[in-house]
Amino acid sequence: MNVIIISWPWFVDLDVRRVVEGDVEKGRLEALAVLHTGYVRKTMTFYLRRNSAGTYNILRHDADELERCPSNALLATPYLRLGPDRTYADERREGEERYRRYYEDDE
Repeated sequence: MNVIIISWPWFVDLDVRRVVEGDVEKGRLEALAVLHTGYVRKTMTFYLRRNSAGTYNILRHDADELERCPSNALLATPYLRLGPDRTYADERREGEERYRRYYEDDE
């Protein structure tokens, strides 16, 4: 069987209502995820790790494999690395425009 498995980053806006463990603020939180990232279905729980871009990565690992990072841990590398003179806002805006055009072309 020939199978191609790919993944790509997504911008995810989370409405944090309750923090089970850690020091994340309640309210809107921007995070980066890689498609096919899992979550705890019953509670819609995502596991996050601070990244060096000032946002969070949604972790792709099974919860049983995760351990809380020590307070002196280095920040994670963001799932999406920016080119020169690019911002996450640029990437998100252009991605949303492409996505919208793709579906408008199908109509």
